[in-house]
Amino acid sequence: MILWRSTSAHTEEPRLIDSGAIVPAIFGSYAGLPDSIPNPSRGKDVWKINGCGVCHAQSMKDVLTGPALGGVTERWAAHPREDLYTWIQSSQKLIGEGHPRAIAVWNEWKPTVMPIYPDLTDEECADLLAYIEVVYADY
Repeated sequence: MILWRSTSAHTEEPRLIDSGAIVPAIFGSYAGLPDSIPNPSRGKDVWKINGCGVCHAQSMKDVLTGPALGGVTERWAAHPREDLYTWIQSSQKLIGEGHPRAIAVWNEWKPTVMPIYPDLTDEECADLLAYIEVVYADY
């Protein structure tokens, strides 16, 4: 499996390395995940194409317009993985449904509204989350 890993002092663009341990460690048994194993390399593409870095810090640890994303899978661990995908695709939908984690995030960040990404598939969301967690673990 190909994963992203920065080189020295986080000053260079992340480079590809080969590892089969990080994604299973992050995502466990893959319960509730799409059929394919999340791919951080594809997740980086999702990050760039959708402009996630406009609101979220590349380190995944710093706060910008939006929250730091590192550890997001842990913060949503008490809920089905599909709920986190729905949050990424349409946060206001979950807020409107009264989802407890969505309400907690909204109460912390309102009135900032996350853009909707209705065309993102669950697989793309899983890839994006894999990229976020690999970058977060590296910084």
